[in-house]
Order: sequence, then structure tokens, then C-alpha cells
Amino acid sequence: MKRIRKLGLAAVMALALSATVGATSASAATLTADLYPAAVEGQGYNHVFQTGSHQFVCAEPPGFAMEVGAPTNTVTTWSGSYSCTSKLYGSSTLEMNGCAYSLHSGAGSNATFEVGPPGCGPMKLNGATCDLSISAQGGLTGSSLINEVNGESSSDDSVLARADALLAASETGGCAGLTINHLVYGGTWELEGSVGGAPVGLRIQQPGVYTGKGGFEAENYPTVLSGNQDSGNTHVLTIGSRAVYCAEASFFSDELAGPSSSLAFDAEYGGCWTKPVLGVVFPALILMNSCKWTLDTGGSMGVGCTEAGDGAEVIIYADKAMSKVLCVATYKSQAGVTEVKYATVGEGSGRGISVGLNAKGLDYSRTGSTLCGSQAEHNSSTYTGGTTLR
Repeated sequence: MKRIRKLGLAAVMALALSATVGATSASAATLTADLYPAAVEGQGYNHVFQTGSHQFVCAEPPGFAMEVGAPTNTVTTWSGSYSCTSKLYGSSTLEMNGCAYSLHSGAGSNATFEVGPPGCGPMKLNGATCDLSISAQGGLTGSSLINEVNGESSSDDSVLARADALLAASETGGCAGLTINHLVYGGTWELEGSVGGAPVGLRIQQPGVYTGKGGFEAENYPTVLSGNQDSGNTHVLTIGSRAVYCAEASFFSDELAGPSSSLAFDAEYGGCWTKPVLGVVFPALILMNSCKWTLDTGGSMGVGCTEAGDGAEVIIYADKAMSKVLCVATYKSQAGVTEVKYATVGEGSGRGISVGLNAKGLDYSRTGSTLCGSQAEHNSSTYTGGTTLR
């Protein structure tokens, strides 16, 4: 596993709202380290605030830099100011104004999300033509703290902190005359530990997961399944005459409350490019919007979107600065695209599910250049790659 860029703990500790996290009761503890006290750092990429079909994408959102002296059930980011962008509202700035994000462990792998401390801020998301305000709030569900087992050394094991929260918000100017009461905030951080600069493993106890007669199953419930693309088996989406691959690809399921033959997965992609054709490559961005990949243990996959008319988008840009869109492929709700293979790996609580994608016939529409497909509607693409879910 490639460990994330180190953030310079000494430089950012002064910015952290909670520099040292104390001990919790053994029954509540979730985040543990191989050695203590451990420095815990984490940076996220391309976090999204979404209102309707409009998005603000923050390339480098608030990150984590704290020291844990014992197992803890809370992780908290630092404050600060961050650059974001929106296709509709242009360049924007996220001002935390003394607020930070906290994730608190919950049942299974679930966590609650908080903007705090109480009375902070409010946070401001200021765009060229839209200004939004986000006040302190807590107890928001839908987030998670999940193990990432990296398959090399246990000292490389890390924890994925996932935010998927509905935030109360208000517009304070512009916004094309829209009335905005809420924003959906989604993003992931990879938390990594170190002692004296040497890596130490971080982990959260999770039940083993496997495929059985009931489909996706776990040792106990509720739980959340997650995983990255397997090393050497990169996820690739074919878009017209180009194949799009990403340096990073992470997947997070809806809550698994019991055995289920199907499960929906949110996905995040980073560092995406088209594979070279005659030496020419294009940068790309994959946005799931209100959509998720759906997997069925019968051997198929699909797309499910919660907003009418929405779709997951693959955006290919004409320039490295990603300032000019070349074409966009949009995948709307669909099901039954084969083939997906599953295998249970490991034993006991270490069990996981190996997923092999070779899905041919994913339907998408195209806008812009025919590089993304010869037809405006009903182009066909293939999704291949491997992921181990735990």
C-alpha cells in the first residue's frame, strides 16, 4: 500500500481543535493503534457538498492531525480555509471559522458526524455567485469508521473515515435564486498512525464478511463493507474510444443489517486519466452524484440513483488544468449487467469478499466530443477490476 503524503504533524498540531484524544471505556473504544502514544494523520481528497444537482468539490478538505494515547471512539479534523469549485457557481472558499468535523463511532461500523464544537462558526461556503452558511450541528447519521487491511505489513493497516451526512444549511446570497435548506456532504479520509516517524497500524474491530446462501453475510450485524481497488487489478471504465483508470478507488456499502443478495456501494475515485492512445492522455473525474454502484450476488451489477434523472458522471477534460470539458458520460439507473464474480477469502473475523468485475454493457449517454461515444444515448461500456471487501 502507498501510504498517504505525510502532513507534518508538528506544523499542523497548532491548528487541530483537539490535539490529544484521551482514553475511552473499553466497551466504547473503536480506533486502536499498535503502539501508544500514536500520531494519527489523514488527508481527504475531492470532498463534495451537494444541493440538488449542483455540487461544490473541495480538492483538499480539512484533514486530521492528532495524538491518541489510548483507544478512542472520536476523531476530529482541524479548522482552516480551503479552496473548492462548482460548475454552476464557480470558484469558492470553505471557511471553517473555528468549526471542525468529528466522527463518533456507533453501532457496527456506523458513526455519527458532527460539526462542532457547539456554538462555533458558522462555517461559510462562499462562491462567486452563491454564499452558504453551515452552523454547528451533531448526531448526523450515515458516516463510518472502517478498517483498510492493506495486505503488506500490519504496521501499514489504516482506517477509512467516511462522511455521508445531511447538513442543515442556508443561502446567504446569490445561488441563482434557489432556496437551500440542506447540503449533502460526502468524503473520505485515510487515517494512518506513526510513533516517532515510524508507521504503526490503526484498526477498528469489524466482523468477518462473506458470501453465503443469503448473499452478502457477516458474523454479526449491522456492519458496513468497504475496500479499495486491488493492487495489480486496477478498476477500468471504457468510455467510447478511451479507457479511464484511477490511481485511487474506494468503495463503501450501505448498512448491511442482515443477509442480503444485493448491496449498494458509494464510490470515490482520485487521480483519474485515460490510458494513452498514440501517446495522448486526458485527465478525468468520476462523480457518483446521488448514485451508487449496486452489486448482486447472482453475478451482476448496476447503478442506483436517489434523485430523479440523475446519473453517475465520467468527465474527460481536454487539458491538464481540467478547465475545459471534452466530453461527459452519464450512467443512469440500471441493473442486471454481467458479469461479477465473488469469493470468500481469509478465515473467521478476518474473512472478506473478493469481487471480480467484468461487467459488459453498462449503458450511458454522452455529451460533448464523440471521444466519449458515437451516440448521444445508449452507448455501451465495460467496467473491469478487482476489490476485496471487509
